[in-house]
Amino acid sequence: MKFPLLVLIPLLLPILSFPHSQEKWRRLTTEDGLSSNVVLDILYAKNGNIWIGTDQGLDRYNGLFEESSLPFLSLDGSFNSIFELSTGQVLAREIVPINITEGNTANIYFFDGRKWDKPDFFNGNDITVSDLPEFAVESDGQIWIATASGIVGFDGAKWQLYDPDVSPVDWLVKTPDGRLWSKSWLGESGDWKKGLASFDGRKWNLEFDTDNSLLDQANTKTVLATSNGMILLGTDQGLFQYDPVLNAIIDLKLPRVNIKLMHESPDRSLWVGTDQGLFRLGSGKWQQVIDGQVINTIGQTKKGILWVGTSNGLYQFHSGEWISVLKAPVNCFTELTDDTLLAGGNDGLRVKPSADETVVMRTELAGEF
Repeated sequence: MKFPLLVLIPLLLPILSFPHSQEKWRRLTTEDGLSSNVVLDILYAKNGNIWIGTDQGLDRYNGLFEESSLPFLSLDGSFNSIFELSTGQVLAREIVPINITEGNTANIYFFDGRKWDKPDFFNGNDITVSDLPEFAVESDGQIWIATASGIVGFDGAKWQLYDPDVSPVDWLVKTPDGRLWSKSWLGESGDWKKGLASFDGRKWNLEFDTDNSLLDQANTKTVLATSNGMILLGTDQGLFQYDPVLNAIIDLKLPRVNIKLMHESPDRSLWVGTDQGLFRLGSGKWQQVIDGQVINTIGQTKKGILWVGTSNGLYQFHSGEWISVLKAPVNCFTELTDDTLLAGGNDGLRVKPSADETVVMRTELAGEF
């Protein structure tokens, strides 16, 4: 069986640890002005602002750090996802716990460059935002949000619910051909079908009926649209690949684990983070390259270096070797233009400057919040 997404990579070597790399990190906490020590997400915006989502608030730095100043608390709440639009505007999702049985609900906030706004459209129409990682997509200058009531679009002036008969929309991804995708219920009363569907900007179209398929009883946890148009679905039943051209589902045979996130590197290698370690596929078989750790984040810097944040620390895959660069839990990380690294965990924000630079911390307010 062929897997068109996956490209083989060299065997990985044991993780190496360099003690001196630990000393270069400086840890910032609530004593330095963070709204909480539990950092869930970091966004480095085009204008140099650094947005830090914590479990008790959303903080903003101006891109520089010096000890005499504090970050600015922009919003109260637990913010686990922040991303920037092509316009420079910022979208942030707040997770609101309900109870053990019902789980979480979510709100979104929109930053226009001067102030944050919680759109009345969502509360006024009792619309709940999806709490899955892939909840929003930007396409052709419009923002699309996955909600329990269907897909919501924002054209820069007005929010609108599209094709409300198709709901809930739990996740959204965009394939290279420009189409948006999700899994939902489609049809008319008495003839509902559950399946994978594409969205053309106005209406949903059922592409693959999941009844009696490999996805029939699977609950999706995370989704990835690959560079060659495949849609990978990480579920509680395993990892599956949907091919829109062949209109077929393939079971990628990942060992039964809780899939948390997926990453495709520029060479089309696939990395899958789980609560039991990091996996990759090579020679048609899965190989576990990091064992016994919860994988919280995977990404690559502008130089192409792969970074993995886990329950135990931050690792770098460089020149065929895994290198341990931080021994502390890492939930998220980002790289600044000057090569400074930021890593957020459960005990604060860690900052590692580029070579031969000192760490400073400064905040400047810019406009209303």
